This record gives sequence, C-alpha cells and structure tokens, in this order.
Amino acid sequence: MPRAFSMPRRVGAGNDPVLVTKGNITVREFPRCGIVSGVSDAPIGGDRQYLFHACATLVPEFHLIGQILAAHGRQAGSRRWARGVTGALVRNKAVTGGRREMPERKVGVVKIGTDVHGHTFIVKPVLAVSIGKRRTGARDRAASMHISAPQGSSMETRRLELLLDAVADYAIYMLDPDGFITTWNAGAERVKGYQAVEIIGQHFSRFFTPEDRANGLPEKILEQARTHGRHEAEGWRVRKDGSRFCANAICQPVRDDQGALVGFAKVTRDITERVQAQHAILESERRFRILIEGVIDYAIYMLDPSGMITNWNKGAERLKGYSADEIIGQHFSKFYTKEDRASGLPVHVLETAAREGRYEAEGWRVRKDGSRFWASVVVDAIRSDTGNLVGFAKVTRDITERRVALEALRESERQFRLLITGVTDYAIFMLDPNGNVASWNAGAQRIKGYIADEIIGHHFSRFYTEADRAAGAPARALYTASREGRFEAEGWRLRKDGSVFWANVVIDPIHDEVGELVGFAKITRDISDRRNAQLELQEAQRQRAHAQRMDALGQLTGGVAHDFNNLLMVVSGHIRTLQKAVADDTKLSRAANAISYAAERGAALTRQLLTFSRRQTLNPKIFQISESVSACRTMLESSAGSAVRLNFAIAPDLWPVNVDQSELELALVNVT
Repeated sequence: MPRAFSMPRRVGAGNDPVLVTKGNITVREFPRCGIVSGVSDAPIGGDRQYLFHACATLVPEFHLIGQILAAHGRQAGSRRWARGVTGALVRNKAVTGGRREMPERKVGVVKIGTDVHGHTFIVKPVLAVSIGKRRTGARDRAASMHISAPQGSSMETRRLELLLDAVADYAIYMLDPDGFITTWNAGAERVKGYQAVEIIGQHFSRFFTPEDRANGLPEKILEQARTHGRHEAEGWRVRKDGSRFCANAICQPVRDDQGALVGFAKVTRDITERVQAQHAILESERRFRILIEGVIDYAIYMLDPSGMITNWNKGAERLKGYSADEIIGQHFSKFYTKEDRASGLPVHVLETAAREGRYEAEGWRVRKDGSRFWASVVVDAIRSDTGNLVGFAKVTRDITERRVALEALRESERQFRLLITGVTDYAIFMLDPNGNVASWNAGAQRIKGYIADEIIGHHFSRFYTEADRAAGAPARALYTASREGRFEAEGWRLRKDGSVFWANVVIDPIHDEVGELVGFAKITRDISDRRNAQLELQEAQRQRAHAQRMDALGQLTGGVAHDFNNLLMVVSGHIRTLQKAVADDTKLSRAANAISYAAERGAALTRQLLTFSRRQTLNPKIFQISESVSACRTMLESSAGSAVRLNFAIAPDLWPVNVDQSELELALVNVT
C-alpha cells in the first residue's frame, strides 16, 4: 500500500496543500496555485513550487494518473515544469524520466472519490494534460498522447460530485482504514463545524464524547463495519465548539476490486431535533397515559377497526365493572342492551364514526353485573398518516344522576307550567327585555281581558292608564326592576274593555347563567275588592273614632250640665221670690221675667246636654214645630254668629210632632 499521507517536497514558497484522499490515492489541492499531486515515491512532475508524485501501485485505468498531474496554471498555454517528466506510461504506472514540455488545458479542480464497490472515480474534471513520451530520435518532441477520463464517466462523476456538495444535511466523508479523515463535504462542515483544512488528516474519534472514546466506541464501530459490512447507530457526537448533538451515523467499509479495505464511508446526520421531538412525544404520551389511567370518572379505551377492545383504563373498570384482563380482546357490543344489539346499534356507531369522524349520543349501557346506566358516549375514528383507519377512541361517562336530575327538573317545570297556567287569580306572564309580552296565563286572560293571541308580542304599557304612560311609569318600572332586582307597586290598570281596576304589581328581572338580562317575570293581581273593603274599613274606623270622641264629649257635657243645672235651680228659686217682690214695679218686673226666661232656657239647655250625654231619658211630647223654632230663634242666631244670617221659612200648616223638644232644639243647633 502507498503511504497515504506523505507530503510532496516543497520547491518554492506558497500555501500548503490540502490532503484529499480517496481509496489508495491521496490528492493534494493547492489553494493558491491549484496544483494537484498523488502520493508516491517517484516524482513524475513539478511546478515552480511543488513536486508531483504518482501512485506507486497499479490502479484502475480510469484513475488516469495523467489527470492527477494537472495544474491550475496561472497562465494559459504550455508550461515547462521545474523538473522534467520523462514520458513513459507503463501499464498505467508513471516512472521518472527526462525533461519534457507539458501542454495543458484547464478544465477544473480535481476531486477523486471511491464508490461503494471500491471503484475510484473522478468527481470533478481537472486539467487535461498531455504527458510527453520519449521516442527514438535525435531530439525530443512533444507527445500527442491525451490522458482523460471517458466522456460518459466524466459526466456521471460530475453529477455525483455536485450531489455530494449539495447535500447540506448530511456529513458525508471518507476515513482511511485507520479512521483518519480523508474527505469532507459541505454537510460535514455544517454539522460538525470544522472546515476541510482543519479536519482532514485528523482521527474521526474527536467527534465522540470523552465517555465514548474511553469505552473504545470509535474502534468498535470500525471493527463492526469491517467485520459485518455496516454499522449504524444513534448517539451523542461533539462539534468543534464543544456542543453536543444527537447523531444518526452509518459507517461502511470501502474496498477495491481485489477486496482490499481502502477505507470507510461515513454518513452522519444531526437528528437532535427529531430526537427531542420524539422525546417530547414520548413524554407527552407518558403523561397522557398517566392522565388517562388516572381518570376514574370516564371510561376511556381503544377499539380496533372491527370493534375489539385493545386497552382499558381505571375509569372503564370502575364504570363498566370489568378488569382489563377480562375485557381486552372482547367486542364492545357487550356493553349494549339486547335491544340495541338486535337493532345493530354497535355497527351503526362504528360506521358513523368511520364515515363522519365522530359519533356522539346518549343511551342505556350495561355493566358486568347486568345493571344499566345512562351513558354519554363519544367515539372518534383514528387514522394513520396515510388516512387508513387504525381504530377508534371511545369515551363513556355515566350520566345517570344527571339524567335523573334533568328528568326531575323537566317534571318540575311541567308541574310549574301547569300551576301557572291554571292560576286564575293572578295574571302571570313574561316580558322580553324591551317589555313586550312573551307569555300569557289563564289568570292574565281573566284579569286583563285579552287572550294570548291578542296580547303576546305587544308592549305591556297598554295595561297602564294614559296618565301613567305619559308620566313614564312603564319604563320606570322595568328600570327599577333591572337595577334593584325587584319592582312592586299598586295602581290603576286598564282592561281590554277600558275599565280600570286597582292592581298590585310585582316585576322581577330574569338573568341567564352568565348574568345577562333575558326578560322579566310580571305578576298582577286585581285587588279592587280588597281596596274597597279597605276604604269601607277606613270609613268605619273614622266613624268609630268620631263616636268615641262624641262619647267622651258627652261624658264631659253631662258633668258640666249636671253642675250647671244645680246652679240654675238656685237661680230659679230666687227669681220667683224676686218676681213677687217687684211685681208692683213694671220695669223691675220685666227684668225679673227676662231672668226667669233665661233660667228656663238654661234649664232646657241643661236637659239637652244631659240627653246628649245619655244621663237623662228622652221626654217626647206633642207640639208645633213652628212654636219651638220661634222660641229658640234667638239662641240659634247667637249660635251661628254674627257672620251668618239665618232665614226661617216655616209652613203654617205643619202637622204637630211627637218628639223630645230639647232634642229637636239640639238638632237645630247642630244644623246651624
């Protein structure tokens, strides 16, 4: 084998070459001059700066040693090499010779690769060089031998080279049999972080972690690839900057036509994101599995496309009564009632889920012990990335209690509706948020006079009097109810026939679950009879209070009259003595008579007061009203006061009356 990494001898100053090795040929690419050389002990050509060496062993003909000797010249045309080349190509083996001129044609920069079968090929065309060949004669002359790859092979290798350079997601490079890097593509530079000039010639173990190097993993990889023809694995690798990435790495041996190992082809891909995503998915699946297994209120399980149960959570065990060992592998139709199975409901469920993506319903299901429960069931179809049906996800919840509560609520609503509809003493109806009538009961029809078809949809303000509507009473009632939560008042309301009634009105706002106002509940009661009774009661109470006041006044009057009557008796007794004493004196006699009349009138008044106080019984007698009125005229005028003038018109032919004269005179006083 040739020395794979022997450097050419320097001839002059310039940039150092870059080693590019494929198989048993090492190519040096000169950054400044573009000069390329192979590795050999026998120099066959040279530039002003570098010597060229050919391969020391036989290689396939399409290696074309002449192309390795190409130079990316600074000038077009022929060039005389610093050291001559004696042209003799013996079985594709170049040997040293004499000084020759080397005409050249620029076609590109050389890169040589090796395929998986061990065949070396030209990846990119190079300068086609004619190698001089010594002929018998007096002078040398340039040879016409043009060494180049076959045109078809050159085009194929050109496409392969472009493909390798275009692959940026894969690090594709070659190792020699000992694991040293000999080639480097753009993908390797991107993935690993090294440029070709930095990494070619280095051992590939530097990409491994210290732990893997300590365990001898790089050597194990090469040994397995050498022994088994391939090694593929995933693991952590290290970039130039020290960062780590998860890699998928493939290592394959490369052999020549004779089966000799010439190196390894290495393909590495950064799968960190994929691994992280996989780990995230696995973690999500783990958490989801824990979540599903921990759920006990829902039966969550999977079915295969035919409806067979494939897994079972704790909620399913609690809800259905089966353990996982008992039920996995059984058909899910055993949870259905006999009637549902006979009607083909399980098949319908799966067909609907497969066709529409989901099936959702409620119905009776059967537990292991035969008991039934009302279930909410959701079945979702599960499909692969290609759209193939792979099974169903089934979620079942026992909603028996909810159904019982719902049925109880519905029954309660039905009974309440019957109650409201049957109430005739109260007008109970609903208003929308704007005050339009939305419902109507029998009581509303009886009290208001409208049937439901006549009033539903109309504004409730039509029940108010015109004065109340003008004053904004309807709007104020709704505003108060919505703001304070209730409105209650009494007032006049109108019936359909225009009659009014006194009503007690209660309005309550109705809100939905989120607190939004959806309307008002209004209850109206005709309390006209109650109001009339209250008015009558108030009048009776007023009269009673008046009677009580009069009784108290009578008691006071009786006491005063009794005492005054005692005084009058003294006056009456002495006036008679006085009348006798002044009988001869006309003037004094007239005065005494006036005093006597006043005393009699005082006695009469006393009797009236005593009668008012019920301390003296009535003493009715027959007499002429005209005479009694005329007798008490002076007293009546005094009682009325000077601001009132009394006119007495008494018919002359009035019949006599049988009454207590004192009571009659008291009545006349009260009238005035």
